[in-house]
Amino acid sequence: MCSSVFPPRSRLVPASFALIPNLIKHHIIEESIGLIDYLFYHGLSFYAPMVEFTANAVAATPETIWRTCIESMKWESWDPDLREVRDVSGTGLCMEGTTCTFCMKDGQDLAIKLTNVIINESVDFNGSFMNGLLRAEGKVRIMPNANADSSLSSTSQIKYSFELLGVVGMLAMMFKKNEVVDGTRVGLDNMVRMSEEAQRGK
Repeated sequence: MCSSVFPPRSRLVPASFALIPNLIKHHIIEESIGLIDYLFYHGLSFYAPMVEFTANAVAATPETIWRTCIESMKWESWDPDLREVRDVSGTGLCMEGTTCTFCMKDGQDLAIKLTNVIINESVDFNGSFMNGLLRAEGKVRIMPNANADSSLSSTSQIKYSFELLGVVGMLAMMFKKNEVVDGTRVGLDNMVRMSEEAQRGK
């Protein structure tokens, strides 16, 4: 992915760069990569905002949504870009600090860690690869719908947000945003459908 975006390193530096000792060269390269990453993260984030969708009237309880879509870590059942979630740590369930590997349909594997886990309410997932040049961050929020009609006491709200960060991630959010938007929207739609089917089956 990088080779199609950035020129070879040999074209980024003058010939005199070869005269600099290796240790100093390494430091310069690392600092340059860090600066580029900082500029992309802070300077270009305006052009690549987080993608977020909300389902305001889900006919399922937060408990049903959590049990159906989140708890068992079978997220490939609703995420259209996931082929498999493997290597789930601990009990194999969604818990604070759980780690796993997202095996994407495009062939990439992302090491993921779960944070901000509150059962029946929330989970964040964060991961990266390519030495941090591509980072993924997502959030799922589940809550009872306070505006629901009294006859629809089981109606809930699901909010799902996702973004790609890092140099490569920001480029992807800028130039392939439609794919990211579609994946997030379809993921939420699948969570709603699966949760409502599970609720009706009770």
